[in-house]
Amino acid sequence: MAYEKFYQPLRAVNAADFHTCYYCGCVTSGEDFVPPLAEIAAYKRADSGADFIRVPACGECARVLKNCSSGQLALRVDFIKRYLNQHYAQALRVYQMWESDELAEMDAAFRISLAAGMRLGEEAQQRLDYPGFRYEVDGHKSGQVAVVAKVYAVHERTFADYKSALNYAHEESRIPKGRLAELYLQQGESFDKAIHAFQQNAAKKAFERELKDKCKVFAATHVQHPKFIERTVRQYLQQDDSLSIAAALEKLRQERFAD
Repeated sequence: MAYEKFYQPLRAVNAADFHTCYYCGCVTSGEDFVPPLAEIAAYKRADSGADFIRVPACGECARVLKNCSSGQLALRVDFIKRYLNQHYAQALRVYQMWESDELAEMDAAFRISLAAGMRLGEEAQQRLDYPGFRYEVDGHKSGQVAVVAKVYAVHERTFADYKSALNYAHEESRIPKGRLAELYLQQGESFDKAIHAFQQNAAKKAFERELKDKCKVFAATHVQHPKFIERTVRQYLQQDDSLSIAAALEKLRQERFAD
């Protein structure tokens, strides 16, 4: 193509990275043009500071990136990582939730299906975590990599990968992995906040059960409606948060039902 002359090739500095997709680490089978060839006229007119490089890419990344109009390498890296995370979400979940030694407990058909899902999920995770490689463009070397390695923290311990952190958080908290994974996302990708949120919710549920049970017993003893007792006790607890449920009930007994 006539426009290809405007693009400089991005080449790996180290031989170990030759023929490797810069975006995900798979074997390269083509190139990704940054910006896309279809957008070059607009980028040239706008003088937008596009990179104008040809990046080694695997077939899947090159195909998917045809839907990305960005002219900067870093933004195209973000685009492909979002795609991988969404496209392989189910396989990633299987890989993150299950361990190989659990497969022996499954029937043959489910074991084969689950093992395939785990392999695909593991590969997808490796592609997501791939940091890129050192490269040169027009003789200028860059030490920049595509992805900064993420560190996962759980109770002052750090882990290099999500699955190890999830397993440790599960073992320490005994929270089901599926629920812990949901809370991790809801709590800003923090395992500590996820565990705290789960424990807070569990404590709240336990408190509600205790309150209702004790108020019901108290109401039966003093021949009162349970709703009245519960409402009054809640008012006491709101007025003085140092009170326990038992102390609030004793206060009610002294104020309303003392002989």
